[in-house]
Amino acid sequence: MPWCRRSLGTVAMVAAVGLLAACGGNDDEGAGTAGGDGGGEPLVVGAAVAQSGIMSQFDEPVVQGAQVAIDKINADGGVDGRPLKLVVSDHKSDLNLVQQSALDVIDQGAEVVITTHDFDFGSPAAQVANAENILTLGGAGGMSYGLEGIGPLAFNLYPGNATEGAVMAQFAQDQGYEKPYVLQDLSIQYTKEVCEFFDEAWSGLGNDAPVGQSTFQNDDRSFSSQVNAVRDSGADAVVLCSYPPGGPAIIRQLRAAGIDLPIVASGGGMDGLRWLDAVPNLDDYYDSVMASLVGDDPNEEINDLFAEIDKRFGAPPQLAAQALTGYAAMQTIKRAVEANDGSTDGEALAATIEGFDEEPLIHGPVTYSEDCHIPVGMPMKIREVKGGKSSYFATSDPESIPESPC
Repeated sequence: MPWCRRSLGTVAMVAAVGLLAACGGNDDEGAGTAGGDGGGEPLVVGAAVAQSGIMSQFDEPVVQGAQVAIDKINADGGVDGRPLKLVVSDHKSDLNLVQQSALDVIDQGAEVVITTHDFDFGSPAAQVANAENILTLGGAGGMSYGLEGIGPLAFNLYPGNATEGAVMAQFAQDQGYEKPYVLQDLSIQYTKEVCEFFDEAWSGLGNDAPVGQSTFQNDDRSFSSQVNAVRDSGADAVVLCSYPPGGPAIIRQLRAAGIDLPIVASGGGMDGLRWLDAVPNLDDYYDSVMASLVGDDPNEEINDLFAEIDKRFGAPPQLAAQALTGYAAMQTIKRAVEANDGSTDGEALAATIEGFDEEPLIHGPVTYSEDCHIPVGMPMKIREVKGGKSSYFATSDPESIPESPC
């Protein structure tokens, strides 16, 4: 997921949902398989992800998106004549089992590995795969998921916190806000880092510093001091870096106090629809997301993917970014393997992916380089919540991105 450096003690989220039947049945080791028909020896992709525990709610849409892509690719002839096959090993949202889940899928023949879309739960699996010369794909807001924090065979499909912070700053400026007040959740690295990149991008656009900033923890019950600080600040907008349940809770208390300022939030944490019920009839709320979940995204391929997930699994994906990056991982594998005449050698695939320049994957034009394995600067979407309903609002392509490690 886009969140990074998450600690087990800071998770207070909606109930986790196990991965659906498309992942196949589990054996005693917690591994399953899924794939399509086709000729040739299967090209095995291993998913070292959570099928149970708190992280399964984030990995479920990853596997859903991947499975839809696999079936489409296999129906079109596979990858260099080989059908894709997905094998899944459940690390049970236990950091102590993540490396073993990577070894499980490798033992089942995985030639590429996808991981939990989070730095803490994804990087141990990615490091195991990289040590075996196996390409690894994942997604995390943390700028360490990739070359910098894992190694030369690891690629991040999410544009990272530097991009998200820049998107938020660009959108706030485009809306004419001049005096934002920043509310920063300190409970995980993702929320701390996104707000830091917002501050840097905001000043980089020539703006005065935010009129104020308050911090909080996601499991706080009362936000009265932060609410009072916003009220007394003279702000014309609120910038929020958080995730449920703390993010919706502080929004609810702001609105209950009569503070109706526009809110610009970090969508990597606030993506999804389920938390909206916690703030009835929410208005003037915007966040940075990879796509709109409600069928009105300007990219019809995205709308079609979400509709297919809804049809196949009985509900839309919980999170847009994870479903998209699961699908994009399969697109990436197909293009890289076919560019190497069917070879799945990790170094060869990595060299090809480093050459992606505005590569048209489902979630946007993706660019990598030898020095950066994160698609920094990729445009993101802005969604609006009005009357409690989510909809697409705009696409944001920031003018500049704060410098960060890749």
